[in-house]
Amino acid sequence: MDRTEIVLRKAGLELVLAPGIGGAITGFRQDGFVLMRETAPDAGDVRLFSCYPLVPFSNRIAGGRFRFAGRSYSLWRDPLTGGRHAIHGEGWRNAWDVAEAGEGSARLTLDHGGTEPESWPFPFRAEQHFALTGNGLAVTLVLTNTGASAAPAGIGLHPYFPRHDKVTLGFRAEAVWRNGADHLPSEAIAVPREWDFSSPRLLAEPGLDNCFAGWSGTAEIAWPTAGRRFRIDADRCFGHAVVYTPPGREYFAFEPVSHMNDAINRMELPDHGLVILEPGDSLRGTARFLVAASSAA
Repeated sequence: MDRTEIVLRKAGLELVLAPGIGGAITGFRQDGFVLMRETAPDAGDVRLFSCYPLVPFSNRIAGGRFRFAGRSYSLWRDPLTGGRHAIHGEGWRNAWDVAEAGEGSARLTLDHGGTEPESWPFPFRAEQHFALTGNGLAVTLVLTNTGASAAPAGIGLHPYFPRHDKVTLGFRAEAVWRNGADHLPSEAIAVPREWDFSSPRLLAEPGLDNCFAGWSGTAEIAWPTAGRRFRIDADRCFGHAVVYTPPGREYFAFEPVSHMNDAINRMELPDHGLVILEPGDSLRGTARFLVAASSAA
């Protein structure tokens, strides 16, 4: 496992990347203040990092099985799901190559051949572009179909944020998916009051691990007592957001994603969000994490 890190710095912002461990972010800070969950120095598990890419799909695929274009496929079922489902794609489980690295920007690439047993069966090239700006971080994901036939495709980011200093979350969505006992979506409902973050508020219990549909593309995270605030501004391709607020943990996740959970098995739904890429075509989206002083500071 290659633990080599890339450190980007600009205007008081510091971003640390681990290309060899899932192409992940291991730290994002502003003048020393932790903006994404800190990664333990000895952590080798990408799930404990600050943020990792979701390509070529987000969240779970039921039973690690799906059909596409008349063929059936089986994927590796992750122990994270109790060995029941595939989860989060290929990007977080593989080392990425460093294509470019400068003082305030970097580009990582991942080439997937689609030939490994129980891996994603369609070849692709993924890219992550990281750029520090004067007021935050822009992360651009690009997924290109490098195969000879059409292929399903999705992208997303899985950032974790510290849950302290009376942190609040605010975002708007049209609906949310309830989960069944297997953590797969069971029904889409109007956002209930206890899950409604249209006005920023404290995270509540019990915890969420749900996909919101019709996300507006913006969200706000604020640490009022610390006088810090994030605005997440995502391209329209990120029409869904997964919110994960595990009870009793010192972190939570707000994940901009392009499609609903288990979308590959639900393509009859009009708003599943998955994209079909023809050979040579690409899916591209940028999520911006903009830093500002909190109005409560």
